[in-house]
Amino acid sequence: MLKSDFKVNAIRGIQAKKSYYSVMLKYKDLETLVPAIPENMTDEERNQRDLSQARVNKIEKYMLQNKNYIFNSLTVAVDGKIRFDTVDSDVEHFGLGIITIPKDAKVLINDGQHRRAGIIQALATDPELREETIIVEVHEDIGFENSKQWFVDINENAVKPNRSLSTLLDNRDKDSNIARIIMKNSDLFRGRTECVKSSISSSSANLVTLNQIKNITTKLTRDLAIDVDAKEELMLDFWNEMSKNVKDYKNILDNKEDVKTVRDIKLCGRSVFFNAVGEFGNNLFRSHMKDWKNKLKLLSKIDFHKDNEHWLGIAVNKNGTLDTTRNGILALASDIQSTLGIVQPPKKSEKQKVTKLDEFVQILKTAFMKDVKAELNVRRYRGKFEIVDSEKAHIRLSLKSLTGKAKPTSQDSSEMTNDEIQDKINELMDKAKVENEIAKKAEKEIKAKSSK
Repeated sequence: MLKSDFKVNAIRGIQAKKSYYSVMLKYKDLETLVPAIPENMTDEERNQRDLSQARVNKIEKYMLQNKNYIFNSLTVAVDGKIRFDTVDSDVEHFGLGIITIPKDAKVLINDGQHRRAGIIQALATDPELREETIIVEVHEDIGFENSKQWFVDINENAVKPNRSLSTLLDNRDKDSNIARIIMKNSDLFRGRTECVKSSISSSSANLVTLNQIKNITTKLTRDLAIDVDAKEELMLDFWNEMSKNVKDYKNILDNKEDVKTVRDIKLCGRSVFFNAVGEFGNNLFRSHMKDWKNKLKLLSKIDFHKDNEHWLGIAVNKNGTLDTTRNGILALASDIQSTLGIVQPPKKSEKQKVTKLDEFVQILKTAFMKDVKAELNVRRYRGKFEIVDSEKAHIRLSLKSLTGKAKPTSQDSSEMTNDEIQDKINELMDKAKVENEIAKKAEKEIKAKSSK
């Protein structure tokens, strides 16, 4: 409940023959008017999904990192009589005025609990946001008889744009920007890309969707230490070479084959192939960056006809359908990779990650002296290991610099667990002591190693 009657300027409107009110609410007043969903709400009382902290954090990050962020309105229900004092008496149901929500009224949020929580969380980081505003639609709902249904109606009737359209319109996402550049400048994709729909109809003259180009780009450039401009140049160059070396793509550009025919009877016209391109192409760049173009020339020897018996059990099932599963994609990528003579790049194995830790241990060993005075111990502090001596000099080393991952998990067998890291460090701590000056020296060496 509110601490006192809440008054705010509003615009009155009509929906379903009932009055509702649009309020321009300052962020600093959100917690006052729009309380959080109670954590102990019973199933009978529930009118919302559970709050996801990960989603809240994402919204906070979106606000703080984007100058041109935008939110749609929140919707709340009020179990209490709302008074509207109009300043526009010429219109019976519409107009400007002031609403008063009584202090004994209950308020529930029907739509926007994550936006609300994200905004409030962002205020703690940037208090200057307090005076910014968001529209809150206020509906009177005595006994909350309609709130549950409103939540369902709002979410079921909301239609998200498909991924290709999102890629077309998103100017903030780097891979979306690159995808549009490829679509416009690649001879193969220009005029042959579906930008509005998430799939291609059987009668379409398009070869790929825009979202497919984005996804392939993301896979192709994974783990490549290049900037955005270099990515754009590399991707345009890559598809130019693909157009030269895949016979069916060359035939399309030379008007010897139409796109629909290639899609119907050739693997290289289907999504399973484009996904496989992302896999073997990334390995190509990581293992053969200097001569990748020469490797791609071998594509000209491959017959991508779906009826080619070679593909049976690789990308084509026994019944003649394409295997579009993850296993099918990887099998196709592996087969093409073998034909092109692409060396499999080393994976980030557990052994490699332990080596990073061993390097850290070795740095400390070289810094240690026999005639030391201070005792060392290790502890966890805010997601980092902190090595502290008796004089309180310390080294903080993030988990990421030890393992390559901020939060190693037991589900990922390629990562060291926190306990394994702790045990490894403790082995050293039991044998060694270090003075403050040497600890600082070790810290500098660790940072130098981590930055490489």
